[in-house]
Amino acid sequence: MPAPYSPDLRRRVLYACAMVAGSRAEIARRFQVSERSVYLWLQQERDEGRTEAKRHAGGLASRFEAAVVQAIHHDQPDVTLAECAAQYEARTSVPISVSSVERLVQALDLRRKKKDAPRR
Repeated sequence: MPAPYSPDLRRRVLYACAMVAGSRAEIARRFQVSERSVYLWLQQERDEGRTEAKRHAGGLASRFEAAVVQAIHHDQPDVTLAECAAQYEARTSVPISVSSVERLVQALDLRRKKKDAPRR
């Protein structure tokens, strides 16, 4: 998804429209934005009173319980991601992929304790 236009550009376009510095099509050409953007920005300013783009909502929340992964890691610090996924499914009856476990482990900032290697 492309980045939103700068707040400064939006304000300059809205100011040009307020000063009736030409038609909206001319203003759009002058500032190199689409006419549709000009109309949307004017509508947002009129209806919502804002001149800047909305912040990104952040996406969907995880449907997995981080506390369960944290408890698994606390009980067995040397658990692998695949083992953790299997234990998660056994505890919650919700299947989880290894990559989802990895994202949860990274979000929780959990460190894996390595198993001791056998000595020779």
